[in-house]
Amino acid sequence: LKKYTAIEKHFEDFNEDQFDFHSYCIRKVTLRSYIQVLRWEDTLWGHEIYAEAAEAIIDTYLDLFDNPPKKVEDEKAEPDYSKMTPAERKKAKAQARKKKKKAEKKAEEEAKKAEEAAKDKKGGKGGAAPPPPPKDDDPNGKKLLEMDPLEQAKKYVATLVKNAPTRLSTWLHQYDVAIRRKKYFIALQALNKANGIESYIDNGAVFSRMVDFATLSIEPHRNVDLQEIFESEKLSLFQGKLLSEFVRDAAACVKEKEGHQRSNLAMRVAVAKALTAIDGNNVKDACDIITGEGLNVQGAALSTCLECIDYLKSLKSSDEYVNDARDKWVQLVKNRYHLSALV
Repeated sequence: LKKYTAIEKHFEDFNEDQFDFHSYCIRKVTLRSYIQVLRWEDTLWGHEIYAEAAEAIIDTYLDLFDNPPKKVEDEKAEPDYSKMTPAERKKAKAQARKKKKKAEKKAEEEAKKAEEAAKDKKGGKGGAAPPPPPKDDDPNGKKLLEMDPLEQAKKYVATLVKNAPTRLSTWLHQYDVAIRRKKYFIALQALNKANGIESYIDNGAVFSRMVDFATLSIEPHRNVDLQEIFESEKLSLFQGKLLSEFVRDAAACVKEKEGHQRSNLAMRVAVAKALTAIDGNNVKDACDIITGEGLNVQGAALSTCLECIDYLKSLKSSDEYVNDARDKWVQLVKNRYHLSALV
């Protein structure tokens, strides 16, 4: 988090520095540069580097929300003396005093070293020493962990929605945040936007989120008109199909694609997972979707292959065809990525 927020700080500096540039351009009459900067500033918060950093921050905060860290006792906090015997209390206070003196001595030594270094720099160059860098009160980013992860994720995704609406990942993150906030109208809007940028039939991330959304048990809205709009939009998104029909049609479409139009591996594993989720008897079809084309598919990256291997190993089947196809496919991955210790 600390590293990614440092990238955000660079963009904040860019945004603040534009005010100095305004007066400079007017004074020097460099109007063309002035207009270029104004246009660039309009797209600053949608810049690819900022968007990637913001998405990583959102992912981290969502992970913290899903898996909250265990609270660790603060070393600086006072121990509970009331539960100690007189001897233990005396010993604990002595240790606390010793630690405090040691910390004060260390701080004094560091301040003295910094002062001597500044004097040497000033004396060596014959000019004024440069100002010391601003002190960071949170060098390890612990304060970032104390913030509400969902509120922080909401803040960053709102910036992306406003400034990077053409990025597919913007709407995928909007969906991920909205679902955790139980904002189902926003989640539905995010799915519609994502599906408009790239069809679910070509993108496993969009497809898997649509399946996830269809399986949710959502309480009807109190406003009848809003509920009707919600149901209508949901029906339109899924093309009027039930979940089982929607998943089977997607599986059939994946199988029908041939040659350079073959579905990528991420889409295949998403469809396979959906097949076994709606019906445990679809193990053979699910296995065939992943293993049928071997590694002659797009997007057969190591990370995606590892996801497929984990899924295939989780399938419990007594069918020899399934087990044989799984073992052969895993061996293909091992042969391609023979230098990786992860396979």
